[in-house]
Amino acid sequence: QKDLFCERTTTVPLVRGEHVDRFCFKHASTNKKPSFLIAAEFHKFIKSKPKRKHYEADRIVGRQCSYAQQPRRLMFCRVPALHAIGNSCNYISVVGADEREQKHRSYFLLGLLNSAVFDWYFRVENSNNHVGNYEIDSFPLPADSKWEGLIAALAYQIECSTQKDELNPSGWMMDLLEATVGLSFGL
Repeated sequence: QKDLFCERTTTVPLVRGEHVDRFCFKHASTNKKPSFLIAAEFHKFIKSKPKRKHYEADRIVGRQCSYAQQPRRLMFCRVPALHAIGNSCNYISVVGADEREQKHRSYFLLGLLNSAVFDWYFRVENSNNHVGNYEIDSFPLPADSKWEGLIAALAYQIECSTQKDELNPSGWMMDLLEATVGLSFGL
């Protein structure tokens, strides 16, 4: 749908893989790589699509291209509603009984997806530079839910800090998250 791309700022930002980092979403647009869509045309395009409800909600977005030599192959962040996700990304829609539960689940998954445990699991299972949806679907979840709240809280704090450029994700909170995810899997 390249005919929807627009160089000027519109109400429909386009999320590209290069905008996604661990816990941090940084939208940018240039003339060479426009990252906005023509709003009226996009709304007409998505109006009857089942994915419209995903577009209208926050999502967890990850890069689809992940080179083996990178220090971290999995990079995920939360992206606000009303952002179109480009084909260089995968996304996960998280549901909950209410907004509080949805956010809790979202941050829990965000913490797991950005963890060393998931990165290791992905490296063992993956043989190319692509992060497939089937690979994301196959990630294990901890059997014991007692660590869920701490993982979610740490992911939330790390996200807040990275958006303010106050914290390098390799700092003490990231170390605590890594340890907590490890404990949640009995490692």
